Amino acid sequence: MSKSSFLLGVILGGAAATAAAIKLMDTTPQQLKEAAVEKFDDFMEANDFDADTLKSRAASSVDDLKQRGLDLANRANSKFNSDMGDEDEDFVVDNMVETPYEKPTEVFMPHKEEK
Repeated sequence: MSKSSFLLGVILGGAAATAAAIKLMDTTPQQLKEAAVEKFDDFMEANDFDADTLKSRAASSVDDLKQRGLDLANRANSKFNSDMGDEDEDFVVDNMVETPYEKPTEVFMPHKEEK
């Protein structure tokens, strides 16, 4: 699913929910908006959230995730490279070797060479 399809679904779902709330509760859109803002403010006060605190937490979380990603990539790289041993040679594919082309066979089928 693409991001645009998901975003469109979220927008349409939110619009449908808002329309249903307005029709079923006999409220105006302005009253609904004020109630949502009031609930959000109450939540922020009850949990002692501050915009600057949230920004700093988010920034530190992003930095921590970046560092974890780098550590994971380094571990995977060192594990992959340790399997190769001490060989620092480049791998070269020799296209000049003349070997007959073998048709691929299906899985679990015996390979028969046609002459």
